Amino acid sequence: AALAAAAVAAHNEQAAAVREAAAMSQAVADAEKRVEMLQARVDRLAVTAAGYEHACRNSATALRRAEKENAALRLRLEKQKRSPGSLDLEEDPVVERQINLLMRDELVDGLLRERESLLRQFGQMEALLAAAERR
Repeated sequence: AALAAAAVAAHNEQAAAVREAAAMSQAVADAEKRVEMLQARVDRLAVTAAGYEHACRNSATALRRAEKENAALRLRLEKQKRSPGSLDLEEDPVVERQINLLMRDELVDGLLRERESLLRQFGQMEALLAAAERR
């Protein structure tokens, strides 16, 4: 009877070990799936981050161009205001253009805000990417 009880206990231990091994195998499979999902997410974030970086560079270039043009026209307007015998400023095409550029200052401000937003989003994407890589 003791031998039968020992055999039953050994059989139960073996069955528990098989169940534990199956659970571990499932946990490994789940972890591998999670790693694959995270890698896909990291890949998508890298593409998104590259897109944000490109958009930031484009915004910065457009902003610099608009600022240079605006500064040049402001100088011309100042020169024209100071020159004796200048044309009527209200009818001068340079002044008209300057006025239009001043009105576009809001656009430049919008570009700055967009660039800052893109930089923030890019930073968030980098943080998510770093967090995903740590996992």
